[in-house]
Amino acid sequence: MASNPVAKTDCLRFGDDFELNVRAYELRSAGIPLKLKPIPMELLLFLVEHRGKLVTREQIVERIWGKSVFLDNDNSINGAISRIRQVLRDAERPHFVQTISGKGYRFSALVTDAGASPAQPTLSPQTATSEDLTTKASAQGGIVHVPILSRWPLLLGVLIALTAT
Repeated sequence: MASNPVAKTDCLRFGDDFELNVRAYELRSAGIPLKLKPIPMELLLFLVEHRGKLVTREQIVERIWGKSVFLDNDNSINGAISRIRQVLRDAERPHFVQTISGKGYRFSALVTDAGASPAQPTLSPQTATSEDLTTKASAQGGIVHVPILSRWPLLLGVLIALTAT
């Protein structure tokens, strides 16, 4: 890859639960690591670094592969953008990575410094583990509201166990 991204902070937050740790080269959702290969990760870092601004396809090629590399840039960029959108659950109606037809891309989500806010990360009941909920409960005095829909597998298991006996 052509160069390393320069970031003012190590950890950035965007969306409801995404965290991008620049130093660790890691993307997380609700504390769970998400898999991104090096090219899509470099592209995501580059877009976030230039958030709110148009990043041209030429800038992407120069940043990711360098000026002297000749390859099928269009397919490589399209594939990386597609993978980023897939991981960010942003494919249907892009909220994070916008395509600017014929020009390039723009990262449009609000990005905050994860170190600047001491607030507890929010946990989605669909993705949170029991350990996550226990930690959150301890921090909130022992009370965590878990919607009934997220408890249905447990309730179903109890019902099956009761009917089996």
